[in-house]
This record gives sequence, structure tokens and C-alpha cells, in this order.
Amino acid sequence: MSNTSSHPFPIVTRRSLWFAVSIVVMVAGFVKMGINKATTGEALNYGIDFTGGSAYTYKFEKLPGGTDSAQSSAEIRQVLETVKVGSKPIEDAAIQVFADGGVQITTPTGSDKKRQNTAAAEGRAEAEAIEQAMRAKFGSVDLVASDLVGPVIGEHLRTMAVWALFWGCLLITLYIWFRYNIKGIGAGYLFGLSAILAMIHDVFIMLAVYAWTNTEVNTNFVAAVLTVVGYSINDTVIIFDRIRENLGKLDANQRRLFPLVEEALETSLWQVMTRSVVTVVCTLLPLVTLFLFGGVTIRNFAFSLLVGIIAGGYSSIFTATPLFALLYRRHLEKTAPAQPASRARTSRPRAEQPVETPFTV
Repeated sequence: MSNTSSHPFPIVTRRSLWFAVSIVVMVAGFVKMGINKATTGEALNYGIDFTGGSAYTYKFEKLPGGTDSAQSSAEIRQVLETVKVGSKPIEDAAIQVFADGGVQITTPTGSDKKRQNTAAAEGRAEAEAIEQAMRAKFGSVDLVASDLVGPVIGEHLRTMAVWALFWGCLLITLYIWFRYNIKGIGAGYLFGLSAILAMIHDVFIMLAVYAWTNTEVNTNFVAAVLTVVGYSINDTVIIFDRIRENLGKLDANQRRLFPLVEEALETSLWQVMTRSVVTVVCTLLPLVTLFLFGGVTIRNFAFSLLVGIIAGGYSSIFTATPLFALLYRRHLEKTAPAQPASRARTSRPRAEQPVETPFTV
């Protein structure tokens, strides 16, 4: 007799619902990226790590807004609007205010080729013009650091980030393929493919959230993505390990009956559900603390991890295993032995016969 009734609610059998939720979020993200591309020229809010640009760090004796970083940023931006390098005003500057009196101002070059070519020559003049304007308005202000990221370096970083994800996904797929091959079925690659699709899902969810919140995409984001990929695959592998264990309780003929396999997947998920949920919650607690009380840089990194860990926890439960079920059913259909026509007309399909399951939650 099936154990489905013993589960609080079905997950694998309602995979269409979970897939629909993910698709809606990702499509919304793609739509927003398309709107951003049409209006700003970039799908995402790329930082100077990717677009190229300049970053200037200044030290204030006393911040204009005191302990109110938002007020400080607003007053500094008013000064920047009056600064010109040559005949060109400073536009699209990002301002970060630190509690120790430091302020970082970044001026991305974006896709403007002319501006990219002249950024190095204008960088020092721009830094000094900003320093003089703020000193005239706020008093003692010193330029502490001036960094330039050229467009070539930015493009290189973007390319390296993509390659890092590609090779990471490839190696993970190969490992899972050989580690989780099912004896007699040869469907190990389905585990790997499901895990990779779930990881791609996590990355797309992060991109969608970043598109809608207009959060800056920089090297911290890349580090967060790689961290989330590792976290997500670890959580997924634990579930897959229980699935392999439960499928091992079925003989070769039972593993060709999809209702039995589906029940094994459902049972496996609920057997490790508590562990998965507790792990996600315990991981989120310190991240929430960092996001609420950390500095600007730490807060941005914590935000990336928060989004990614939530997406990874969701995908390991509601995406990876349901995806495996879908792929496994198609695998069984493709590898099913041919039946004589007369037997096919008179025999009741074995998949519809009531069967005993050797699983318990």
C-alpha cells in the first residue's frame, strides 16, 4: 500500500505547481532585465568591477549628516551635482558612507566608449575636483585612495565569472553522475542534470531579485553566487543520497514502475525535510543579523547570500527532486521493453496495479 497519505502534503506529485512558481519569478526577472536594458542600456546594475570606472575614498573629519548615513549621502550628492571635469558633470555616482567617517564615491564609465577611453586621464582630475568641492562645503576632507578599473579588466572579470560557474557546474555534474548511478537503470546522469538545473534556477532567481531591487552587481555578487551554488548542491546531494538509498530497496523490476519510484522520492524528501529546513533557518539567522547591522559592503554581500540561500533551500526540496522525477519518467519511457501487441491489449499495465512500498517516513 502507498505511503503517500502519511506525508503532510505531496511535493513530487505536485511538481507542476512548484515549477510554475519558479517560472513566474524567473520570467518576471527577465522582463525587468529587458526593461532595464531598454531604459538604461544595461540589464543589471553592474558595478565598476564589470563596467569599468573610478572609485574614490575620502576621509571626513565630521560627516555632514552626522550618524545619519542617508542624510550624509544626500548632502554629498548635492555637492557632486555642482562638480564638473572639463565641461562634463559627474553623473550616476554611487555613494557609500562608512561609520568611521569614510566615504566612497564610484563613477562608472558604463558602455560609453569615449568615456572609457578617457577615464584614466580624467580620473585624477575628477578626484581632485570632488575633493576641492567637498572641502569648500564641509571643511576638512582628504582623498585617501583612488582606484581605476578599466573596461578591459571589467570585461575580463565578467568572462572569468561565467567560466567559473561553467566549470564548477560541469565538475559537479560528473561527480554526481558517477556517484549516484542506479544499478540496473544507469540513470546517474539524471541526478547530475537535475542538480545543475536546480543550481541554474538559483542563479536566475538571484538575478531576478537583483534586477527588481536594482542592487549593484559586483565581485561580491559573484562570490555570493559561487557560495550559494556550493550550499545548494550540498543540500541537494543529501536528499539525493537518501533517494539512492530508498531506490536501492527496490528490485530491478520495481525500479521500472514509476508510481513506486515516485513514492520513494516523496518519502526520501520527507525523511530529510526537518534537516533541510533547520539547516536553512540556522544559515539565515546570522545572515539576517549581518544584513541588519553590518556595514554597507557586508550588508550587500549578506543580501546576496540571503536571496541565494532561500532560493537554494527552495530548489533543493521543490525543484531538484521533482525535476529528477520528471526526467526519470521520461527515461523509463525511452528504455521500456517493447511488448507484443496482443499482450499490450489484454494485460493491465503494471504501473496501475496496487503495490507495496518498503518505505517509511
